[in-house]
Amino acid sequence: MSDRERYPSEAADRFQVRMTSGLRDRIRQAAEANNRSMNSEIVATLEEKYPAPEPATIEELEAAIRGITELLDRAGPNGQDERIQELARLLVERWFEPPEEAAPKKKRGELDRT
Repeated sequence: MSDRERYPSEAADRFQVRMTSGLRDRIRQAAEANNRSMNSEIVATLEEKYPAPEPATIEELEAAIRGITELLDRAGPNGQDERIQELARLLVERWFEPPEEAAPKKKRGELDRT
């Protein structure tokens, strides 16, 4: 590879998709109507359908921590009951994103077999 910097599109994740008959034409038509590339049209549609989660506010996190603290106080010294573990799991799942795993990059044209 040369010493030039990579374009953002060259560093972006890639994902191959098999489309049903006619879908490619519908995407092309929508992309033309919106004055963008087919890739941009697909990404915009996916972003609309799967928006990024809203970050928690300080007030929401404080309320959640107060709730967990109250449950721990009621549970006593053996505060490891299943309800508390489930509440903590749901809190983490809802408000905190898991760290991104460093997945190996696929070569151009390589299919995703997952």
